[in-house]
Amino acid sequence: MGTPLAALNTAGALTSTGAAFRLRMLIHVGPGNLAISGQAFKLQYVDPGTGTCAAPAGGTPAAYTDVTAATLIAYNNNTPLDGANLTANASDPTHAADTVKPQTYEEVNNFTNTTSAISAAQDGKWDFALKDNGAPASTIYCLRAVKSSGALLEGYTVYPQISTVLPGSFNAFETNTAPSSAITGQIYTKLAGTNFSLDVVAILSGVKLAAFGKTAQVDLVTGSTGGSNCPGTPVTIAGTTQSVSLTSGRGTTGSFNVATAYPNVRVRVQFPVASPTVTSCSTDNFSIRPTAFSSVTSNMTNSGTSGVPVAKAGDAFTITAVAGAGYNLTPSIDSTKITAHAGAVQNGSVAGSFGAANPASGTATGAAFTYSEVGNFTIGVNGVYDSTFTAVDTPGTDCTNVVGTNDFSNAPDASGRYGCSFGNSVASNPIGRFSPDHFIVTSGTLTNRQALGCAPASTYTYEGEQLRVTFTLTAQNGLGTPATTKNYTTTSSFAKLDGTVYTNFGFGAVDLADAIPPLGAAALTARVPSGTSSGTWVGGIGNFTADLMVSRAASPDGPFESFRLGVLPVDTDGVTLRTADLNLDTDVPTNGNDRVLLGSSKIRFGQLAIRNANGSQLVPLPVPLETQYWNATAFVTNDADNCTALAGSNIMLSNPLGGFTVPPGSCTTGASNPVSFSNGRGNLIMANPSGGALGSVDLSVNLGTTASGNTCVGGSSVAHSAASKTYLQGAWTGGTYTVNPSARAAFGVYKGSQEVIFIRENF
Repeated sequence: MGTPLAALNTAGALTSTGAAFRLRMLIHVGPGNLAISGQAFKLQYVDPGTGTCAAPAGGTPAAYTDVTAATLIAYNNNTPLDGANLTANASDPTHAADTVKPQTYEEVNNFTNTTSAISAAQDGKWDFALKDNGAPASTIYCLRAVKSSGALLEGYTVYPQISTVLPGSFNAFETNTAPSSAITGQIYTKLAGTNFSLDVVAILSGVKLAAFGKTAQVDLVTGSTGGSNCPGTPVTIAGTTQSVSLTSGRGTTGSFNVATAYPNVRVRVQFPVASPTVTSCSTDNFSIRPTAFSSVTSNMTNSGTSGVPVAKAGDAFTITAVAGAGYNLTPSIDSTKITAHAGAVQNGSVAGSFGAANPASGTATGAAFTYSEVGNFTIGVNGVYDSTFTAVDTPGTDCTNVVGTNDFSNAPDASGRYGCSFGNSVASNPIGRFSPDHFIVTSGTLTNRQALGCAPASTYTYEGEQLRVTFTLTAQNGLGTPATTKNYTTTSSFAKLDGTVYTNFGFGAVDLADAIPPLGAAALTARVPSGTSSGTWVGGIGNFTADLMVSRAASPDGPFESFRLGVLPVDTDGVTLRTADLNLDTDVPTNGNDRVLLGSSKIRFGQLAIRNANGSQLVPLPVPLETQYWNATAFVTNDADNCTALAGSNIMLSNPLGGFTVPPGSCTTGASNPVSFSNGRGNLIMANPSGGALGSVDLSVNLGTTASGNTCVGGSSVAHSAASKTYLQGAWTGGTYTVNPSARAAFGVYKGSQEVIFIRENF
């Protein structure tokens, strides 16, 4: 008999068209005995169609039909001869523990038990020589024995079943795969939520089985490595199972539409639909990718120039991208798609990475992104993208990426291929707001007595007198290697340090070590509380100027010969200097650096002294003037003063005596103009009186800020003016240091010898 086609009571299948086969079948006898040749039988067959062997429906033939030499399943003229006694075989069928009585070989109907009687509860055994006589491929046929009259046997429980030649395997590929005889082909990348169809082909011995014209079951699966028997652990993608009719060995599926993305999919084909005996998975796998990241969002949602949220450039923030269910990979960011706010100097760069997406929602989040600039930015279309989800597909073959670039197309090309990559389909909302991480101070200078236009060589400034500092602030991010945040500009309103607000700079001062005991170091921050400032931010850099002063004490103090001025700028977002950059401690006792040094100087409590003078009415009269400062013990000449200057109109004349007159009358004498100082001594000269008049006049230097009336300059009446040098007023009347100095100039009074014994001039 050879190797059985199938095990006991199991359907068999032919392996070639027109194949001959043998059927050994038992007929159980009971309850009576069957005498020799006591009953004639015949063999019938049917195509069960959509029914079963017990209840066939719609096949060809649709009802049980006698087997003949001409039927689709036909008797085969074989050796041994029809009616010959059969020989038992180890693979013969059995029926429980029943005794089996071998009978005969059969090649035509009818047949009977010619060999022996069969007692009750015994089985007769016959051997039928049959063949595929042009039956359609992959068709199931059921067989049964009936009485020669056509009457049915009772209690038929097992129907022999044979299938004509089945495909060895199936495959699936694109519907445009040519030629029609093809058995392999590509399956292109597909889009989630988009219809697609494929072709299915039946294969036998390496060629299309053109005789196959049946319906197979097709579904999409994950977890298989592809090929015959669908190796691996295939799992059906829900909603993809369908029946596909093949004609001449090939057929087209209905539309698949898979809402969830899958990175590795194959087509599984099973035949027959019920109780399949042939199962294959497509040799080509493919991905069903998302069409796009539907949204890109951040926890930084401030699109304005102020308000919250706000973070420092370089601080971590979150970006979230949603691709939809099934996406489980890690998106990337294309830095060329980052666009800063309108009017920005430059686009900042975004650094950081996403974590793997949650496949249930396709949501990927990165919580450690950084932005290098100030303001806000948007991520343009395809700025967040994925080019790895379709890794099982070959670029240029299964999808349309060009080497070195990404194709995000969701419209098929002429061959039906989509882009291998996908990105965000709409730009993100603005992500921000970001401020600088810190400022750095450079180019700090301190210029003494700037209000007087004195040369920078001056080494001191009086208490209450204006000095000027200039410095540069640079706004930087907080990345590992800080860079200038060029979008911190005044014009954009993202710069929150207003250079015109003096208090934004947090000036502080200290005298590090007084040169004259017993004074020691002194905190002077409270002495520089007010001033004016100017400057704007351009490209993240601000150049600033501030005019300020050390406020004048109510009574003499100092001198502060080691004066240091520092700055601690703070904008309204709290951006300030780095602790590591601070190099000046303005507190006493010291407790750590709190500012950056801008410059140093000497600060002195000053006053202007004027002394009485007398002399001949025939020549001009020098009047002693002197600038002084408090040296911690007494006022001494400020021999470093080469900058103080007065106008003749600052000298007010009053109380004329003798032959002198002053405005509103005529001027008998007048001050020289200007009055400058060298090494602390002034050159005030009063003109000799007109007409040689004798008398005197009182002189007062108006160091205040207001003036009225006229005074005399060079013998002429001019409008009196204020010198605005209150920092040189003194306590001349015994009260506060707010009094202008005064003296008397007398003409026609002998000076005395002035202690000069001999003067000689050589020319």
